[in-house]
Amino acid sequence: MGSRWGQTALNPYGTIVSLPAPITCTAQNLFFTSPFTPTAMQGAGGTLGVTLYRATAAAGGGSMAATALTCTIATGAYGCADTTHTVALTGGDFLELHVAGSNNAGLLSGAIAVNVTWQCQ
Repeated sequence: MGSRWGQTALNPYGTIVSLPAPITCTAQNLFFTSPFTPTAMQGAGGTLGVTLYRATAAAGGGSMAATALTCTIATGAYGCADTTHTVALTGGDFLELHVAGSNNAGLLSGAIAVNVTWQCQ
């Protein structure tokens, strides 16, 4: 089953976590949830997506690049999942989870907890 890693962020936009890859593994099964729909957070038609970014340890964590591990919460939904894509990680690779909305100005102010988990096996 592998290890499960997760993060709850209070600001749902931008980089919500930066961490080194804990072990050499294949990252997969990304799940992203929010207590509010993107419409409630951003207005009609809004979406909210999360993407795992990676920079190799060998390159000293240079510029981060988006990986295939990503999902988008649709307008009226509370979560999404990517159970299709995988990303090969080497222990020590630099990782970031980025959250972006289709309208980052947002309608709700203050802290909003979003939760992101992914599996490493």
